[in-house]
Amino acid sequence: VTITAPPVSTTTTLSAAPSSILSTGTSVLTATVKPATGTTTPTSSVAFTIGNKSLGSAPVSSGRATLTIQGSSLSIGSNTISAAYSGDGNFTSSTGTAPVTLTAPPTPTTITVSATPTSIASTGTTQLTATVKAATGSALPSGSVSFAIGNSLLGTTALSAVNGVATATLTVKGSVLATGNNPITVTYAGAGALAASTTFITVSLTAPNAVKH
Repeated sequence: VTITAPPVSTTTTLSAAPSSILSTGTSVLTATVKPATGTTTPTSSVAFTIGNKSLGSAPVSSGRATLTIQGSSLSIGSNTISAAYSGDGNFTSSTGTAPVTLTAPPTPTTITVSATPTSIASTGTTQLTATVKAATGSALPSGSVSFAIGNSLLGTTALSAVNGVATATLTVKGSVLATGNNPITVTYAGAGALAASTTFITVSLTAPNAVKH
């Protein structure tokens, strides 16, 4: 008479790295299968699913099964992924879960800038006004705008909302400019669900002998 030992129960835990991705990203799922008793390593396979949707399966090797998933296979927000170990002749089946969050890509923004005036003397000033808008939707941008010439930062100003329009202003002295055309880079840093954006404007510094009085 052959007496067969009952299958050993198992536990399956699931981890995701990273646990938050964009639709263009990937996450590696790792299911770890452990027996309740003994040192024998479970074999067979693990199936990964979201609800009734199959993401794929992977063999168990050294107590682990891994699967790389695409962000495009997930829904925006939190997705609960299940890892189901099928069991074998020596081990029972078990299931573990882990959340993976699909983050919506940031909304593009547009930035426009004006200079008043666009040509100044070294003793004069010009006011730069940057206006930032969301390319789609009605979100009002917040955060800050920086103004620079090459690697030289002229200043950073917080956006303020006036009549539903987000603007940032900076007064620039002619003394910080070089004679001739000065290309100024204007950059919105982005904030929250809104992406960064950049534009340019040229302010001219007039040579002293060309200034009209």
